[in-house]
Amino acid sequence: MKILAGLFCIVGVVAALRHTDPAASVPSIVLIGDHMGYLSPCGCTEPMSGGIQRQATIIQSLQQQGNSLLLDTGGMVAGDDRQSVLKAETLGRVLGKLNVAGVNLTVDDAKLGPGELQNVFRLTRGRITSGSLESGAFPYQTAGEFLIAGASAQPELLAGRLKEHGVELHDAVSKAVSAAELDRKRLILMLDGDENQARDLASQFPTVALIAYRSKGAPSPGLIRVGNVALVTVGERGEYVVSLQLPAGGQPIYQIYDLKPNVPDDDNTSKIYRQYLSEIGSEKLWENRVRGNSLVFAGSQRCGDCHQKDYRIWHSSQHAGALKTLEHVGHELDPECLPCHTTGGDFVSGFRTAKSTPKFGNVGCEQCHGAGADHSRAPHKYPLKRIGADVCLSCHKPLNSPNFDFDTYWAQIRH
Repeated sequence: MKILAGLFCIVGVVAALRHTDPAASVPSIVLIGDHMGYLSPCGCTEPMSGGIQRQATIIQSLQQQGNSLLLDTGGMVAGDDRQSVLKAETLGRVLGKLNVAGVNLTVDDAKLGPGELQNVFRLTRGRITSGSLESGAFPYQTAGEFLIAGASAQPELLAGRLKEHGVELHDAVSKAVSAAELDRKRLILMLDGDENQARDLASQFPTVALIAYRSKGAPSPGLIRVGNVALVTVGERGEYVVSLQLPAGGQPIYQIYDLKPNVPDDDNTSKIYRQYLSEIGSEKLWENRVRGNSLVFAGSQRCGDCHQKDYRIWHSSQHAGALKTLEHVGHELDPECLPCHTTGGDFVSGFRTAKSTPKFGNVGCEQCHGAGADHSRAPHKYPLKRIGADVCLSCHKPLNSPNFDFDTYWAQIRH
């Protein structure tokens, strides 16, 4: 762990408000969440942040340093398709292994439906919580001196997706406050809502110890306080781990860990993640996806029959090996990656598998210029339109290609 301790000095964006007595046993509240389906860094270029494999490395190091409790603020997935279900189950397994103390139920997670949520609830060892459901299906959690509760700013939408009745936000928090007082616990509220809503609740319920809310971007560089209530967000897409100590009557310690590439993957979590990749392959999610009809694709070799110089430029580019970059990281069967690493993958006549349609197994000419079988047969009758930066930017988005600059990269493949 000495190596990791040094690593934290590199990757941690630290905002320590005051050092506490190291002998004092003040629990560290470790927060993650808002993965929204991003279980691994999205993209093939550096520097990409995030991922449950890096999160687990930081979390376990913090856990081994002493008294801590892990919380997930919710937002496990963004969709309700089969791949989202597999992601939720994967995250549930990881959280269970990491002994998570509480997982908030959000409106996004409710898309999975009651049956699948009960499965994820089991995988997390029963740690999902929500005070926004009248049935109390996902109860409060307790850990040491804390009572942990979840609540949503959209209770009727959340409850409706689960065929239940919702509890208004103020009422849900009021009940959690009462429960904490009855148990003589300090209340941690995980809020499926924004900073303004968190500030309002902190003003209305000043005895709450901590409100973890949802936001875009990175966590706040400094801890937000409303009276004695601490406000925290973990940012988005699971790119950060936040650690917080709240000594009763003392000043807190607040740290942010940015999960950049120099944070190593945790081996055990990597095994669980590889199981997920195996599942999306064995269930043939890519092969069985709905595809649109289109003109017929011909393959880049056909383009090279006439456009020999352009073909040579393409063949020497990274586009010609785009599928191999997925194979290198185990995502060669991932429906979320293949559309931008193959040719015509969204269409019936395009890429299916590396074995059945090998000529479409990279980013070929037609992925940018359009299906070209008719053009190759009668080029003057079926001309292909010229393309611009918008075509490149449909795949090279800031999220997965943060350093992409059209003018710079076009100069390397100009044809």
